[in-house]
Amino acid sequence: MEVALSKASLTGAGSVASADSDSTGLTSLCDPTQFSVGRNMIFVCGVPRSGTTLMQRILGNHSQVYAGPEFDFVPQIVQRWRGDMRASVSSGRIAPIVNHEGLDKAFRAFLSTIFLEKLNAGPQTVFCEKTPATALVLDDLITLLPKARFVMMVRDPVEVVNSMRQVKTRQLAKCQRPARFIRSLAGSVELYNQYMDAALPTARIHDQIKLSYYADLVANPETEVRRVCKHVGLPFEPSMLKIEDAESSLPKMADETWYSHEEQSKPICASGVVTKKLLLSKDEVAMVKAHVKKWPELERFDLSDAPLSLKQYLLWSAERAKVHGVLLPRKQSRSV
Repeated sequence: MEVALSKASLTGAGSVASADSDSTGLTSLCDPTQFSVGRNMIFVCGVPRSGTTLMQRILGNHSQVYAGPEFDFVPQIVQRWRGDMRASVSSGRIAPIVNHEGLDKAFRAFLSTIFLEKLNAGPQTVFCEKTPATALVLDDLITLLPKARFVMMVRDPVEVVNSMRQVKTRQLAKCQRPARFIRSLAGSVELYNQYMDAALPTARIHDQIKLSYYADLVANPETEVRRVCKHVGLPFEPSMLKIEDAESSLPKMADETWYSHEEQSKPICASGVVTKKLLLSKDEVAMVKAHVKKWPELERFDLSDAPLSLKQYLLWSAERAKVHGVLLPRKQSRSV
């Protein structure tokens, strides 16, 4: 059953919506208490440059969905603030004030209050938040918001690193200090592995998480978007695919090194929005394939187990040294 919600059901006013559930377990939102456990929340995540912005824009074109700019702070709230306070409870430091259950209740209310406030102010009934680093805290976030739905984008690691290279080139051209994870080939690969290590084991055991492959999305947009809609409990709308017609859903960026306005105004494109050619050398492609971990979910990408040549080994060592980037300009770019 695809879920269509009224504003009355979101705010708790008027008649109570049906609580019949579909095969995904997603039901209509009856009151703010239901929203507080994540019902009618969608989180889009994945390695940076893997298609998270594209998926966010597509979902944001749905008439029932609010998909604004990256909120940014979900990973910090869940992992750092909640994590530090849970450690303090476990140590006994703040245990006389709050226990683990009470702490989770407070963080759950904090997140849901922020997001529900936005929905109450507009016509939409589903809140979609996209921050790539949410992939690092999926297990904790599901604990807080067990009724939420998650879409994790997965893209060929060579394409991801290639796109990061383009961003680095743009930032250096503006005398900006590239973010650590795009400063070198090794940094980009290490970030890719970090995200997969954190997210894939969680995705295997929680059906709230759907992996959406970037290649499938750009090759057959309607088929893949229909799958995503089924997962999150929304009826498919053809307008979702017309992202070039939705000026209001363009992400707000601090500068245009991540995406230019022109690039973001283009339709869904199989060649990618930012990088339309391979910027990596053959040796660099081999290094990426060799050092990305061989998770079963990545089998389609034909990652090589072949040992690196001496030249490639030395190049990789040099790339690892660049992660610290002491000779790069000090100013650092940041997306908003």
